[in-house]
Order: sequence, then C-alpha cells, then structure tokens
Amino acid sequence: MQQIFLVIFGLFSLLFSGCSVAPKPLMHQPACDKGIYAIKGSQCLDNDRLIERLERYDVIFIGDHHTEKEPHTFTATLIESLHASGFTIHLANEWFVPEDRTVLQHYMQEGYDGNFTEEIGWEKKAGYDFSQYEPIYDAVRESGGALYGINLTKVSRKKISDANLTGMSSEERTFFDGLDLNVSAHRQLLDPYFSHCHGLRKGEDAATCKERMYRVQVAWDTKMAQESAKLVEQVLQEPKAKLLIFVGAMHLSDDLGVNMRFSRLSNLPYVTILPEISSQTGYPNAEADYLFLYTPPESPL
Repeated sequence: MQQIFLVIFGLFSLLFSGCSVAPKPLMHQPACDKGIYAIKGSQCLDNDRLIERLERYDVIFIGDHHTEKEPHTFTATLIESLHASGFTIHLANEWFVPEDRTVLQHYMQEGYDGNFTEEIGWEKKAGYDFSQYEPIYDAVRESGGALYGINLTKVSRKKISDANLTGMSSEERTFFDGLDLNVSAHRQLLDPYFSHCHGLRKGEDAATCKERMYRVQVAWDTKMAQESAKLVEQVLQEPKAKLLIFVGAMHLSDDLGVNMRFSRLSNLPYVTILPEISSQTGYPNAEADYLFLYTPPESPL
C-alpha cells in the first residue's frame, strides 16, 4: 500500500511541478484596428459610447505619445466631447510644474494674445511640436477649465538623482525619504528601458546608474500623483468638473505609475486611457481601461 501511495504521489508531483509550463501573459487582439477598445469589456467603442462611460468618472488619466499627432487630436476631441456633455475640464500636464501657475492662469484667460511658448519656456520644458498640443489647451480653455503643472522642477530632479541630501530643503528631504522604490512589478515593467545607462558618470557602475534612473522615475510618478491628489480637492468642488491627468503613456502603463500612486492618496475612482499603435500583435490585459488605437502616418522616404 505504501508503494502505491508513493507512486501516486510521484505522478502528482510530476503533473503539478516538473511538467508545468509558465503561463503566457493574457493578451487582447481587438477586432477594431483604430478607435477605442475597452479592455474590461473586450469590445470596440465609438466616441459617443466612450463619453457615456467616462461621465461617471471625475478623474481621467490619459497617456501621451509625445511625438505623434493622432493621440493629441484624440485628447482634444475627447475634451471637446466632454464639454459638449456639460462638463468643465481641468487638465494637469506633465510638462509644467506647480510654480508655473501664474503663467498658466494667464494663458488660459479668454482673449490671451501673448507668446505662451516663450513665457513658459516650452523648448526647455517639452521641446516637442507645440502646434500638436495647442488644440488640447484651447479645448480646456473653451470648456471653462484651467491648466495645471504637476511635475518636479529640473533642480529637484537633479538633487534626487544625485541623492544630494545636504542640498535638499526639509520638504525635499521628506519627499525623498518617502519614495517607495519597492514596487516589484513596476521595476519589472521599466527594467528593459533601463538596461542601458545612457549617462554613466565617472566612477559609476551600471547598477548604480540604473538605480539612480529608477529613483528619478519613481520621483516623477510620485510628485505627479501627489499634485493630482491636491487638485482633486481643489477643482472637483465645482459642479460637473472633471480632472484629466495628461502624462507620458509609460507613466500610466499597467496601472503601475502615477495612477497607482494616486490611488494611495485618493479613494476617488478613476479611469485610464492609453494610446497604442494598431499594428501590434496584442495588448496586455492589465494595460489600461481603454486603448486608443491609431496608425501613425508613414514616414517619407
């Protein structure tokens, strides 16, 4: 009897361990090759159905592909559609910092006729084609909303990169000490992008450089989450107001960036929309709530 038991036990061990194969990630392959794809419902949506679903959320995270026109056109159209449904749209943007508040307020005024790119220092803050972003800002102004900066200043980022504790103010030190660098899934997500250090310093090894780069990435996400949570308390007191948080797509992917850290600070439900190029063979199940699928124009030969 004992021998039979050992044989059965060995067969089960082989079945559940030795012969097991690591499962492949769950991927979506949408039937639509452009427009909106709802991951949770596994279905393609038109603009009207998307707006209908977004009406229940006060906070909307939207990812950006900085050099592509199509995601910017989509974002501007989304703001216009939400405004047509009666909402005031406030936009928190990665390009700007809280210290830009006065310039941004001036720019959002009706009849503004200044040189915004010069006043804000666009080339140093962003450097991308402003004409692709301008329709987004115009749509926010038209809705009666405002534009906000949520990022770290370059000076603060450098202190964090250098771990320059003596150069930090007490507020900066508290922020630095509170950075959570232990989200393993987030590290796995970014690891391929940090596999090569582009700015290796004298006497610095690759592992130290990689850790420094990751620390700054977490600092970006944390600061933008904190500032977004503050804005919730400020702008959502208005009736029918929405806060759109517009940042690079990698800061939101798989709900592990700004949106995850925002969820630690606010219990308010949110939704995430990410742009994706439609030629991909599939999209991860946990990537976002909605995908905006688009085909970039072919580059001239």
